[in-house]
Amino acid sequence: MTIAGKLMSGMYKRVRGYEIPPTVDSSDVIELGFVRLLDLMRGSLSRILHDSPSNLHFRGRSGAVLGERHLRLGRNVVFGRNVSMSCQGGVELGDRVTVGDFSNIMATTVIREPGLGLTVGEYTSIGRGNVLWAQGGISIGRDCLLGPNVTIISENHNITDTRVPIRLQGNTRSSIVIEDDCWIGANVTILAGVSIGRGSVVGAGSVVTRSVEANSIALGSPARVVSSR
Repeated sequence: MTIAGKLMSGMYKRVRGYEIPPTVDSSDVIELGFVRLLDLMRGSLSRILHDSPSNLHFRGRSGAVLGERHLRLGRNVVFGRNVSMSCQGGVELGDRVTVGDFSNIMATTVIREPGLGLTVGEYTSIGRGNVLWAQGGISIGRDCLLGPNVTIISENHNITDTRVPIRLQGNTRSSIVIEDDCWIGANVTILAGVSIGRGSVVGAGSVVTRSVEANSIALGSPARVVSSR
């Protein structure tokens, strides 16, 4: 690795906490460093423009954040490209959280009905294309991995009165909790009121409609526990 590559690699370790193997091509490391520098500049500009209390962070291009004053970020948080967020109700992301490209995070979906918000623990990775709607409250622990296209919805429409359009019947909110060190596979859907215990794994494509105990492996639609770790 060239001297420039080693410098970029050292910066990456300080910011993200991981080593880049010396076998990685220096040009790839430098290219990544340049992209992250632009992301850091966007993050810095957003803090200045919105007088934000959040720490310095990396913000990918073409993103949109509504209600920035309700956003709280730990150290070295990374947003990918085209991330959209509505933060009324509160969004709090811990140190070194990553949010993948094209993700959609909504603490509030309708301004007349403020949501309860989202909290995410440090080192958790929110995958590409995730949809997190936290009207009823979502809490995700530290060291979690959420694969691509995960959907987590903490609110349901009421449907009991057939004489009234569903859109006029109101909503029922129920919080979702994902404890530390969970792996949520690609295309998983997690519904309102569910808790997923520490150290659990939910297989790709599953629909989680009821709570999962710690260190479980759950699969299917609806998801069922098939074994323990």
